[in-house]
Amino acid sequence: MLPLAVFAVFSVVAVLDGHRAAVEVRLRDAGQALASKVDEGLASSFLALRVLASSSLLDAAPLDVAVFEERARRVGEETGGWVVLLAPPPDYVTLVNPRRRPGASFPPVRPPEVSAVLEEPLRLVFEQRHTAVSNLFRGPIVERLVLAAFVPVIRDERVTHALSVTLEPSQFGRLLLDQGLRDGVFGFVVDGSNRIIATSLESGGPAVGSSVPDWMTRELRTGNPSVLVGRGLLGRDNIYAFARLDLAPEWRVVVGQPVELIRAAAWRSAQWLPLGGVALVLGTGIVVWASRREALLDAHRETEALRAGRAQVERLHGGLPAVIFLREVAPDGSSRLVYRGGNLETVKGWPAAEFTARQNFEGLVHPEDTTLTQQMQQLLREGHVSFEWRMRQPDGGWRILHTLAQALTWRPDGGAEIVGYTVDASARREAEARAMAATRLASLGEMAAGLAHEIKQPLQAISLAAEIAQLAVRRADAAAADERLDRIVEQAQRTADMIDRLRRFARGAEDGATPEAV
Repeated sequence: MLPLAVFAVFSVVAVLDGHRAAVEVRLRDAGQALASKVDEGLASSFLALRVLASSSLLDAAPLDVAVFEERARRVGEETGGWVVLLAPPPDYVTLVNPRRRPGASFPPVRPPEVSAVLEEPLRLVFEQRHTAVSNLFRGPIVERLVLAAFVPVIRDERVTHALSVTLEPSQFGRLLLDQGLRDGVFGFVVDGSNRIIATSLESGGPAVGSSVPDWMTRELRTGNPSVLVGRGLLGRDNIYAFARLDLAPEWRVVVGQPVELIRAAAWRSAQWLPLGGVALVLGTGIVVWASRREALLDAHRETEALRAGRAQVERLHGGLPAVIFLREVAPDGSSRLVYRGGNLETVKGWPAAEFTARQNFEGLVHPEDTTLTQQMQQLLREGHVSFEWRMRQPDGGWRILHTLAQALTWRPDGGAEIVGYTVDASARREAEARAMAATRLASLGEMAAGLAHEIKQPLQAISLAAEIAQLAVRRADAAAADERLDRIVEQAQRTADMIDRLRRFARGAEDGATPEAV
């Protein structure tokens, strides 16, 4: 019995240590999964802002605030916040904010505490052309704690504005609750100032905006901890796992579980040991089976969560008027499609099934346009590329598309992973053509008065020459009559040439026409 008792003690210790290790692994995995979900939420906001940043409304000078506010309001409704347009430094003046009261002007200066929070993300946007996310701050208009995501508006290689969309802490709270954490596991999101953004604790938990315990703040500032044990927000000891976000590196997702629950679960797993050798073997088998089953269930739940998240992202992409893609580009410019999403049929005019087996739209690009390989070579040289190209349509016509792409990560061999989007530019081109036609018609209206004068002159000359020719005929002076008739023919031809030039101006330049002096 003594060897069995010693073996049982060591077995208990091993089971407890193994259970603790399994808990740490599970908490770390849960933290990474939650961080991925928060990143997906931020990615959808960044994507909506990037599409809005490419709008031609931002090219107008001066900016039509009413029209752009309406567009920004719709984007804000889709993301659950509201969109703000900011001018360049040093003042970062607010140009558009759909939440302002009708007729109200923007305050010339933000509160100092708001400016301090937004200084670093705005610097990243305007100086480094990066996307950025702020820490919590109290919105001066809505007067509650909010966050903000920023993207640069780039024109001619220069950041002209910053677009921002507010993020409500409640959005992240609902996201954490939707993950269905169990067994006393809870999670919360912390911003760069170690203030709580959201928590999965529905009641009795910390308030949004409160700071994490001092000991946790010290650990977060001194390093990048993976797992820690300490007294938590509810006054009891917990074990915590930490995970950073990719899109907001200063933020962390913290997942915790009370130590007392972990110990109780571990001892329940070890209660069979005093029963003896047979019970020990049987219990070990049960624990192994239960652990494997739990791991399979966890893996199944995580797979379902990832599948649901991917379906949500696909649904969001499918509702955008753009095609989003991810490609791997080799050093020679050849590329491989990794991911493609969005409304293919609306943007490119072909059924989505047509592109299932296509990589580079072979045979559909206009022969006069540059190839995808050439564009990828330019991207590898410059880090980004923006170009228009024509795609053949099912009816034989051509559609004008605009593609913008930039390098996401660089590989040691000189290749890169790139991300980009394609939008339909045909409507914009048609609008430009209509604007040019309207300009010509307006010019014709301005020319009407001068045209009347120009035509009246040869008509007066024709009338006078005809009268003189009549007199010459009556006098039987054939030479004089012939001279006046030549004059009439010359002036009539002058009038005809003038009308022909006017008609050509109204119709516009013909394809292949050769420029000539006028």
